[in-house]
Amino acid sequence: LTAQGDLAYTLKTSPEQRLEAQARSADFALTLPNQPTLTLPFTLSAAATLGETLTLEQLTLDQALLSLTARGTYAPAEQLLTLEGTLTPDFAALWALPFCAPYRELGLAVSGRHTTPFTFRAPLIGGAPGILN
Repeated sequence: LTAQGDLAYTLKTSPEQRLEAQARSADFALTLPNQPTLTLPFTLSAAATLGETLTLEQLTLDQALLSLTARGTYAPAEQLLTLEGTLTPDFAALWALPFCAPYRELGLAVSGRHTTPFTFRAPLIGGAPGILN
């Protein structure tokens, strides 16, 4: 797995321990083994309050394949991330990904969007890569 691209971001903090962040990339690319590189531009915004536990008041990810909104907490002592929110995949965009080609060749088609709630709870042992291990 290889990721690359230019990232533009802004980060604002306040004396009240409030944090606001925005990030975007027009050329973020992801390369999976034995697959063509996918260019996945995105916009991410977040607002949080810092303390013993970081309270994530708002997280928004907009990307061509999906959009996500969430709220949650990060407990550093336990290294535990808890999120809940909604996920809206764009099935036509997902269906256009290269690894779906064999199914498209069979004449199958997928389209539409469907918003669904989700809950995510995982330890971040070793940081974000710990989720993937």
